[in-house]
Amino acid sequence: MLAVSITGVDGPDRHLAVPAGPSLVTAANPVPSWTIIGAKQISKAAASWTSVAVDVNNAPCVAYSDSLTNLTVRRYFGPDAGWRNLGPSSIHPGTSTYLSLAQAPGGVNHVAYRGNSGKITVLKYNFQKNIWTELGPPRFSPGGASFISLAFDSKGTAFVIYSDEALGKRATVQKFDGTKWVLVGPRGLSADAATDTRIAIGPNDVPVIAYADATKGGRATVRKLSGASWALMGPMGFTTNKVSSIVLRINSLNRPVIGYIDYAPASPTKPKATASRWTGTAWTKLPTAGTVATASLPRNAVSLSLDSAGVPYLVFSDGATGVNGKFTMKKYTSGIAWTPVGKSGPIGGYARYLDVAVDNDDAPVVVFSDAAALNKTTVASWKNPLMSFMALGDWGRGGNAPQKATAALMAGAAGRGMIPEFIISTGDNFYPSGLTSANDPQFASSFKNVYSAPALKNIQWELVLGNHDNCDGAVGCPNCKNSPSFQLSDNIGKLDPRFRAHRTSFLEDLGGGKIAIFFIDTSPFIKQYRTTSWSKCPGGIQTQNNAANLALLDSLLANSFATWKIVIGHHPPNSNGDHGNNPDIIAAIEPILTKHKVQAYFAGHDHNLEHLRKKVTSTYTYDTIVTGGGSSLSGGPKGTANSLKFLPANGFAWASFFDDELLVDFYTVQGGNSSSPTYTARIPRKP
Repeated sequence: MLAVSITGVDGPDRHLAVPAGPSLVTAANPVPSWTIIGAKQISKAAASWTSVAVDVNNAPCVAYSDSLTNLTVRRYFGPDAGWRNLGPSSIHPGTSTYLSLAQAPGGVNHVAYRGNSGKITVLKYNFQKNIWTELGPPRFSPGGASFISLAFDSKGTAFVIYSDEALGKRATVQKFDGTKWVLVGPRGLSADAATDTRIAIGPNDVPVIAYADATKGGRATVRKLSGASWALMGPMGFTTNKVSSIVLRINSLNRPVIGYIDYAPASPTKPKATASRWTGTAWTKLPTAGTVATASLPRNAVSLSLDSAGVPYLVFSDGATGVNGKFTMKKYTSGIAWTPVGKSGPIGGYARYLDVAVDNDDAPVVVFSDAAALNKTTVASWKNPLMSFMALGDWGRGGNAPQKATAALMAGAAGRGMIPEFIISTGDNFYPSGLTSANDPQFASSFKNVYSAPALKNIQWELVLGNHDNCDGAVGCPNCKNSPSFQLSDNIGKLDPRFRAHRTSFLEDLGGGKIAIFFIDTSPFIKQYRTTSWSKCPGGIQTQNNAANLALLDSLLANSFATWKIVIGHHPPNSNGDHGNNPDIIAAIEPILTKHKVQAYFAGHDHNLEHLRKKVTSTYTYDTIVTGGGSSLSGGPKGTANSLKFLPANGFAWASFFDDELLVDFYTVQGGNSSSPTYTARIPRKP
């Protein structure tokens, strides 16, 4: 990380091209989060029958059927190119249901579907020509087919299983022999109707199938191919209860694992998400992972995948109180229990048509129809951020009760592993009027002794100045003792090496060079401040050249190659707190934000937490994160303009950067704990 910090026109440049901050002990610890891949929904309209696979280049590919284009397959080409169609936007113009996306060895995408005729067609994608061609004859099933599942062995042979509607919905398996689709074993291999049919092939190239068996009251049966017949793996209908939404995976030991919805007779209105795994000789049922939201049934309300170590990841539409059908993921850890992967319901609304794959980095990728986005297709991934930081402002009040409570909240987060790259202060670090000497006892009472918990004491702070740091309220100026220069001096590092304040400056080479953070002292731009006596304090705002500082900020932004550009200032352009909108900041700062497409502006000043989003032009929108809840609170909200969330609460923000979006979690003292944010702001890199 490179830091360039320039104090303005009142003194020499400092920290030019030197490592940011002193050498501290604590290393940042990335905390994974659920992030939307591509930052927004990928379908043009309401979509269903979603299916996901990850190719050899670790790119997720998704098939879905939406109400405008019907069958579509899209691939994620990275944060710049985003999601692009594989082939035309409408691969099959008619009705397409029961989609199954699978990849042959080498990563060639194939998709099986039920078309207008009710029969199965399998398509193969040609990457060089960007077209789809039929794999063998189209509509090859003898009759109507449902619950279609496609898989490949290591030789590239395609196998498909389906519920054969022309034969009493019994299970039928076919494979492609190079010219045509042929039966594998007898047609209608199940004794009676089979629903939720699934096929998977392990490292030993032996196909395994699973289905809900009508002869056993809808309980699960699993078979494997043995010669020309399908041999049972365990007894028929081995599950205790009726099941649906079966998903079948096979681990590296060739042992199948199935996820499903379990309908216990004792609680028929509260079906459970669970799984069973094959030990080599018998099936073992895993504990229940949670209750499935019944309104999502039967629309693929459960899915399951395995990581490289064979650990099951189960995702389901969660019927728990307060989650309201949003997806929840859990993994089966240590062979004893399901543990949450992030919080319940982390993204979107009611989740239907769920599917999950685990990528080559063992990160789960979930696709679903999102009721919060008009049932469009959303793709989310659980992954580590590029970088994270904490942010808070308006805290320096001698360690009063709200300040200490917020510090304890921060320590609790860091103590459980949420260790940021650094902590950003959005200003008003020392009330009432900044520091009065290089050894001002306020430094200890408001900073060093407050943020002294072991989990915090070795984390770097990067601070911007607020109006109170610029002597607001001081008397006797210009002969007063108050001065912002004490915070800006290199000597302050002798009091605490964590502390470094900025005026116009930036941090770059963050997150592998993808992130740059720019600081600006906003107090000099407030016209009413310049008429006060305290503005004349030594090193105060009267010493600042606004035009020069704006030109410097403009130049720093213009010369940055970062894809994420974040500006930190004390005064928010827009706010619904006590101070409201600030026309001086809107006039001075907002044009520069617009010019350089800054994605977010972090501020304090209003003593609350708030997330605002403002559309400046038809092509530019930016978010403001107000973090002024560091100690004493003020009133509000006094309006609703541009506000997405207003929290009259003490707390801090935790910002996590990903390729496509910035997540800002607000943790509040009033919210009760440091393990669950009160609110999460999602900020797209490309609005």
